[in-house]
Amino acid sequence: MKTKHKKSVLFVCTGNMCRSVIAEYLFRALLEQRSENRVRVTSAGTAALEGFGPSDNAMRVLKEYGVDATGHATAHLTEALCLDADVICCMTHVHLSTVRSLSPSLRGRSHLLTEFAEANTEAEIDDPMGGSIETYREVTRIIDGCLPRLADFVLEEG
Repeated sequence: MKTKHKKSVLFVCTGNMCRSVIAEYLFRALLEQRSENRVRVTSAGTAALEGFGPSDNAMRVLKEYGVDATGHATAHLTEALCLDADVICCMTHVHLSTVRSLSPSLRGRSHLLTEFAEANTEAEIDDPMGGSIETYREVTRIIDGCLPRLADFVLEEG
C-alpha cells in the first residue's frame, strides 16, 4: 500500500498582504471542503516585511467567502521556503523569475497561478494594494477560479 505523503504548496506575491494571502486561505478552505489534509499551504512575499497582517480589504473579501485570515503574519520569501514546497504558485512573471533564480531545482515546481485557470493562461494577477474593494473582489475571483484545478494537480501528484 502506497503511503500518502504531505504535500506543500507555496503562494508568492510581493508583500504577502493581499494576493498570496487570499490564495493561501481560499486554498486551505477548498482543501477543507474536500476533507483533504495531505497538503500544507503557506505564502510569502518577494518584498515582504516580516510579521504584518493582511491588508484590510484582503481580510474583507476573505470574510465575504466565509474565510478568516486573522492569524496570518507576513513572511519574506526565502530559498528554504521554496525548496520546502512541492508546488510554488506565483502571481506575476517577476515573482516566477525571482523564485526560479533562487535554485535551478525550482524551475519544474514553480508556476504562474493562472496556469491553473480554466483557460490555462499565462496572465498575471495584478496587485490590488491601495485599490478599491471591487478591485480586491476581482482579484479574488481570478485567484478562486484557479484553485480547483490547482487542487486536482497537487492531489493527483500525491
